[in-house]
Amino acid sequence: MGVRQYWRKKFFLDKFDEWREYGGHYPWRWGFSEIKDKKYGRIRTARQFVQTFRAIVDFAVAEKRKNPDFQLPDEFLGLVVKVDRLIGEVLLARNAAEQA
Repeated sequence: MGVRQYWRKKFFLDKFDEWREYGGHYPWRWGFSEIKDKKYGRIRTARQFVQTFRAIVDFAVAEKRKNPDFQLPDEFLGLVVKVDRLIGEVLLARNAAEQA
């Protein structure tokens, strides 16, 4: 490794050391909220949707068991109705394709 490359890397890494030890200016142009948005971003696949929906339903069932007076939000019930219709349409299309 040449001298020039060594110093370039050293100055770059020193930014992070200074930030971590002394709470200085964060060396990147974006902050932690953008990192979280990338990690927990939009749902892009059907599998992600099903896993997320399943987790929400499991949470609602657990809350209802713990607290019988727990009221589900109207938005959630509307979502369940839409998902039920969607699954029904998918199953009908699948059955029609298998019979053809």
